Amino acid sequence: MLSRFIGIPFKVGGEDFEGCDCWGLVKLYFKQVLDIDIPDYRVDESLIKEEISDKLIEKLKDNSPWEMIDKPEPNCVVLLALGRDYINHAGVYVGRGQMLHAYSTSNSCIVNIDSPTWQYMVKGYVRLK
Repeated sequence: MLSRFIGIPFKVGGEDFEGCDCWGLVKLYFKQVLDIDIPDYRVDESLIKEEISDKLIEKLKDNSPWEMIDKPEPNCVVLLALGRDYINHAGVYVGRGQMLHAYSTSNSCIVNIDSPTWQYMVKGYVRLK
């Protein structure tokens, strides 16, 4: 089942099998696997500042439909900070320490979130209430 989500080309603003950005892939996964439409939180990266990230975290913590969780569980969203001190990336936790994600330098893929490459970038996890 996950194989259909691997290899999707990166496309800014995309959210289908023709191309996805990170949140677009999260939205596609939730729709295709869980039959759930989730909100769009994407913003133009040139507008991202730490304050926006903090507001997003507060929204995810305090407002439906999301809640913060301490440990990842299947179908939760992994929040990451890639090369920044604020959240600017997201993926879907698919179990066994693995995350499905789309990144601008490669097609969508599954990575181990506990690897030295990713572990320090993970900033938290959220799930639907």
